[in-house]
Amino acid sequence: MAEYRPIYVNGDVSKPGEYPYRPATTARQVIAVAGCYDIMHIRMNNPYLASADLRSEYASLWTEFAKEQAHMWRIKNELGDGSQISPRVLGDVPIAQSALSEIVNAETEYLKTKQSDYQREKAFLQRGVRQGDDEVRVLSEQQKNEEQGFQSDLEELQKVGDLFGKGALISPRVTDARRAVLLSSTRKLQTTAQLMQVKKQQDELTRSWKSSTTSGGSTCSVSCKTPA
Repeated sequence: MAEYRPIYVNGDVSKPGEYPYRPATTARQVIAVAGCYDIMHIRMNNPYLASADLRSEYASLWTEFAKEQAHMWRIKNELGDGSQISPRVLGDVPIAQSALSEIVNAETEYLKTKQSDYQREKAFLQRGVRQGDDEVRVLSEQQKNEEQGFQSDLEELQKVGDLFGKGALISPRVTDARRAVLLSSTRKLQTTAQLMQVKKQQDELTRSWKSSTTSGGSTCSVSCKTPA
């Protein structure tokens, strides 16, 4: 025998391939030369393990589908739809009813929390609008009084100026009248600026309140029916 043909090792070994043949070599020895059995290779190509992984992924995808359905229901309620979770949609999902109940309850509680926050924010804005109305009313009345006081002081200054020009009054009296006009004018400007600031805040609160009211996102009532 001049030369032996090589042997080939394949299957679940670490180093499959071509190996030289030696007389009296056993199959166990050849497997040892090929690096013995590869446990990870066996696991990766095991149809039973692959089937278990697929079943797990299948259940996970259905769970995600149920979560998205419940999430869509919550968003529709926030947009004013007021719809309920359909048992026909979630009832066909091949996962445990307890898991479905947890998904639905989680979205329901989240919706209730957002509704509660919306109601508190709405009440806060309404109080702000009412308080702003009161401030505007008070400042408008104050502005009116300041305007009347300014006109009275201005008329008094004109009278004092005329009398001073005729020599009937001394200059300190004219100075006091001018100070009174300056003071009333300053108060009038301060009141006007304060009124403008309050009106600006009032407009912002009114826009925020109208925006939250027209959105209709959290005005609906929670009427979700958890699958039995």
